Amino acid sequence: MPKKLDDLLTLPGVGRKTANILLGNAFAQQAIGVDTHVMRLSQRLGLTKNTNPDKIEFDLTTIVLEKHRVRF
Repeated sequence: MPKKLDDLLTLPGVGRKTANILLGNAFAQQAIGVDTHVMRLSQRLGLTKNTNPDKIEFDLTTIVLEKHRVRF
């Protein structure tokens, strides 16, 4: 299993959310997987105004401390 985001994204059926969740849970790398719930709650809490999951991920990584990203 690849341990880099770019390498994971080349696998069939693996998108950015899945890749980030794998990196965080399987390889203990600090990443945020943006799913529907993360998207909705981060918008509702005013942490982002974006609707694109990639842009939301970027917004969240700028405000969530690295040590809390996987649990976030």
